Amino acid sequence: MHALFRSAKNDYIKGYVDIDLKITGDVLGNFVALAKEALNAEHVEVASVLASASLEDALKRYASANGIDTDDSTMTEVINALKAKGLIPRGTSRALQPMPAIRNLALHANWENLSVVEIGSLIGFVETFLLKNFQADER
Repeated sequence: MHALFRSAKNDYIKGYVDIDLKITGDVLGNFVALAKEALNAEHVEVASVLASASLEDALKRYASANGIDTDDSTMTEVINALKAKGLIPRGTSRALQPMPAIRNLALHANWENLSVVEIGSLIGFVETFLLKNFQADER
């Protein structure tokens, strides 16, 4: 057991483990889990807000962790900065394309313009993004 802890400590010291990203991934992962529950209970409004806020926060934190200044940046600006730095693969970039519009509808209470399918896709995207980039535990 002592060797296991020593190994984990060495990984942390060498920078192999980013505790801040891991904690962020876990917290945002909890929001995504709540969004899934809300969507399953047909509370699309709640699910859309939780998933949208989680995605925007995850993108900004991921950008910041990779040296991109996100102060006062829109979600679209953050996505473009991540793409410019090569941190978003082409397939992910395509999947991200409609997300700022969905986020705007959700956070501006235009829920009648959102579909269950769109929110389900948003939730799935955020969940995958967190698992890939924040080492979040699957919920």
